[in-house]
Amino acid sequence: MIKYINRIIYSLVLALGLMIVFNLTDSYARTLYLEEQGAIALAENDYEYFISVRFYNALPVVEQTIIEGNRKLDLKIYEVAYISLVDDVYTVHDGLYLLMHQIEGDDLTDFFTVRISSGTAISKDYMGFKIFSLPLYSAITEDTQSSLIKKEIFEIDNVFQDITQIEIYQENDLFTTIFLSITEADFTVKADIEGYIAAFGEAPNSSFDDVSMAAIVHIDTTAIVLRNIAIYSVIVIALTILAFRIRNKRLGKKEPTIGLKQDLDRLEEQHNKER
Repeated sequence: MIKYINRIIYSLVLALGLMIVFNLTDSYARTLYLEEQGAIALAENDYEYFISVRFYNALPVVEQTIIEGNRKLDLKIYEVAYISLVDDVYTVHDGLYLLMHQIEGDDLTDFFTVRISSGTAISKDYMGFKIFSLPLYSAITEDTQSSLIKKEIFEIDNVFQDITQIEIYQENDLFTTIFLSITEADFTVKADIEGYIAAFGEAPNSSFDDVSMAAIVHIDTTAIVLRNIAIYSVIVIALTILAFRIRNKRLGKKEPTIGLKQDLDRLEEQHNKER
């Protein structure tokens, strides 16, 4: 019985190992591809490549250079939006997407705090992070991991409160304060999309007018996943064969237990009597 239980446990461990190999390889391959393509896009100043929200205005709402100590960063804030479909009703959600390209100086910490304020009325913290190993940073809502900074957060009674500053904190220390002015007039994508839906009865599936649509990135990880699974399988088979050979070599070499010795002695006595 123990033998069969051990075999089941062994099979489960192998299956778990296979799953881990698949997930790690797939994640590594995707990250490597995005990092390589991201480096190319950054070298070409193609910042739109990094916008992860479906619709956006290619013309940034904010373009500003930040100089703080030995650091120089280019800040770009884009107006973005996405569409949800609930009970056959389209709803457009709009907001902002933040990018910071480090041109000079020491890197920021991998994670930091971005505090966006609308005067003294509204203040909201976001988690800033480094994009892969690139000299590029963005910000997300920490609890939802969404890269959309929702416009509605900065509204009071449906009236947008102008965003006036951004503060960046590294490990609770204020790194820099950026003064700016983002007003209701800077948001046009939502109205354009709603106009499109009203005119055609469906959501747009390509760029139109001043609304750009982020391309869907397809990453084929099949080749590297199959390669690593094959390597894993070869290693597992080799270790299994080795383990069985070691076990077989040890069979019969151990001293029998007292109970087994007694049973063998009784069998030998019975055999001698029968002779």
